[in-house]
Amino acid sequence: MSAILRVQLSYVSSSAVEVRVEESACGEPRQVVEMPLRGPAIQTLLKVLEAGDLRYCSLSDAETETLRTVGILERDRLSTIDVLHRRAGGLLFDAVFPGSSEPDHDVRAAFMATLAQAELHREPMCLQLRFDRDAVDLASLPWELLNCKGEQLVSSGRVQLTRYVTFGQATAPYPVTNRLEVLTITARPRDALTLDTAAETDAIKTAFSDLSERGIVRIDPLSPPTLDALVAAVNAHSYHIIHFDGHGTFGRRCQYCGRYQPEDTIFCTTPNCGARLDEATLEGCLLFESNTGDRLSQMVTPHELGTVLTGRQVRLFIASACQSGAVKGASVFSSIGPRLLLAGIPAVVAMQFAVPIDSTVAFSAEFYASLARSESVAAAATAGRKMLVSRGTWHIPAVYLRSRDGEGNLFRFHDQQRPFGGLISGAGGVRVYFQPAGSPAPNWDALRPRSAAPYKFLSPYEAIDHLVFFGRESMVREVSGEILQRPLTVLQGLAGIGKTSLVNAGLVPRFLNNGYLVMTTTEYDNLASSLSQAVTQSVAPDMNALRQDSLKDFANALIQNVGHPLLLVFDHFEEFLRTASAEQRQTFTKQLADCIGTNFPLPVRLLLV
Repeated sequence: MSAILRVQLSYVSSSAVEVRVEESACGEPRQVVEMPLRGPAIQTLLKVLEAGDLRYCSLSDAETETLRTVGILERDRLSTIDVLHRRAGGLLFDAVFPGSSEPDHDVRAAFMATLAQAELHREPMCLQLRFDRDAVDLASLPWELLNCKGEQLVSSGRVQLTRYVTFGQATAPYPVTNRLEVLTITARPRDALTLDTAAETDAIKTAFSDLSERGIVRIDPLSPPTLDALVAAVNAHSYHIIHFDGHGTFGRRCQYCGRYQPEDTIFCTTPNCGARLDEATLEGCLLFESNTGDRLSQMVTPHELGTVLTGRQVRLFIASACQSGAVKGASVFSSIGPRLLLAGIPAVVAMQFAVPIDSTVAFSAEFYASLARSESVAAAATAGRKMLVSRGTWHIPAVYLRSRDGEGNLFRFHDQQRPFGGLISGAGGVRVYFQPAGSPAPNWDALRPRSAAPYKFLSPYEAIDHLVFFGRESMVREVSGEILQRPLTVLQGLAGIGKTSLVNAGLVPRFLNNGYLVMTTTEYDNLASSLSQAVTQSVAPDMNALRQDSLKDFANALIQNVGHPLLLVFDHFEEFLRTASAEQRQTFTKQLADCIGTNFPLPVRLLLV
């Protein structure tokens, strides 16, 4: 996992912002700073970036003076757009990473330490900027321009930047499926500017061609590209990626006739209405084709789109549309990207400004090619940006993320010609229980031999005895609840009382049903090695290519490889304590503590029995 720096930006006054590091190698420093860009300066900068070049942007004298005052424009000559990018990025970097002689306030030291940690492992640093829902100005800033000592950190690939919106909703785990379902929406309303009809869809198909031939990815086009068709499609099928290729804009809904009007419209243009739009809410919209079949545009709002997609299995939404990633309005949720996070989609990639067609095609091709290599969403976005450096548009894609790992490790593709092991597998004293996402529920009746006796006497019940394991239902529920609430649970009782049976025939089936991969072990020597050997022979053949130096490394590699949360059961633990040397007990305790103290991208639960 890459080194990650999480930074919360919150207004404490109209111009002052608290910059608070939530996790770093230097602790949690915080500092209150005056933002150099605010109000008119932000709007003017965004206006220039939307135009793409100062030569094509008509600025008033007041707007020009505003950019000169903050140091973005020179007074005696017109700057190139590259110079503007560097100066704006330098201002943003100094604002969000202020230094200090006091460690409790030295945010820059936390940044530099995390960057050094990442480079030590030859990996990019993950920077997650966190915004409150009312911090519209902060979230609207082009943070992708961050510049340190003349270097564009994001375009160089040294920093992978993601945006996180804080709100009261848990970041749920999204298990990886063995077959990826992609829905492409190519909307071309006849009253909007003409776009290439199939370039992006072709780029997606090319990126996934090898996986498609192996039956791992299926790509469906939405026809017709209307909101009604989208509702029908997601009702009938579970899609994991939705890619919208079309136009985006901001508009206001007339309070009287209910029709949407473009952002700059003062009066409603609907016949026989003409109402003023001063108090109408500004919202980002995607232009679908109308449900009426006339192929005119229909502005679909963040609220409408979020309502349609809430509760679905969508992991990633790509909005390849102008201003789909921009933030405006009364709340960040008035915009497409953040609103889809609120709908429960863990990753959204959207465009902040007007973007040329050749840039969207180049970005999509490299982005999806990286996903096909099982890279994270953040890493795929970095790969796509590099295709845009020569085009000067690398700063336009914005990545909104609500996954726990800060990177968006949402997809892991396995060759179906190397199938997962059976429901129950393992080696030596290690058992592996795994039910891949999308596979049918275990048929416990068929798994249990007909000749097996219902009573086991002194032998422990196994998972296949689940249907004849009676009388412990309430205890299974109680223990399961305890395990889910904390990283480590101890199940204590006299020897021979039935703890192993409770685990095998009660807890294992219950956690399998909840999407967990379950492992039980009675081997404590070379712990990570023995666990790795068991899973490489069954559920995760790629594990042997990953570092397995410790229990923590093993757990992290496993959950990212298979995309499921993990329950790891250490059985006969009292026997280990009785026979192990002091050094063995100390080694095991340290590995356990390291594992408990790690913020894994998916839940990892440990049970001592």
